[in-house]
Amino acid sequence: MDERAISFFGVPFEYPKDRTFLLWTGIALSGTVGGSCFALKWLYHSVAKGLWNQDRILWRLIVPLLSGAVAIFVSLLVASGLLSLIDTRFFESFYGAIGAGWLIGYFSDNVLASLQKLAHKWFGTVDDPKGSSGTTPERTSGDA
Repeated sequence: MDERAISFFGVPFEYPKDRTFLLWTGIALSGTVGGSCFALKWLYHSVAKGLWNQDRILWRLIVPLLSGAVAIFVSLLVASGLLSLIDTRFFESFYGAIGAGWLIGYFSDNVLASLQKLAHKWFGTVDDPKGSSGTTPERTSGDA
């Protein structure tokens, strides 16, 4: 292997050829670590306050995986310019991308709640198609 080749779990990668794959894998892993930190923080808070409930174990296992997925897709939305939470230049650097992935993963509950509010504002709901615009979409003769 040449000096630019690295191996993860026996799978060889070459830098900079595989840079994009490695960057997004890093974002996923850092988002998972961020979600794990969040779940562990709430574990010791709930145990310390005597609020621990055995039923929450499933939540503790799901949060890191969900956080990794949220980190990837929110980062993709930011990197594309569709969502302007942070500067897209963060994704030019491994440090910035991994740091953003961790933050998005750690705060994934808040990120998902904010995205839900944004979606309601933009698209409305099934029960309230007006959204935040305050008007019902005009019907045309072609609508059934």
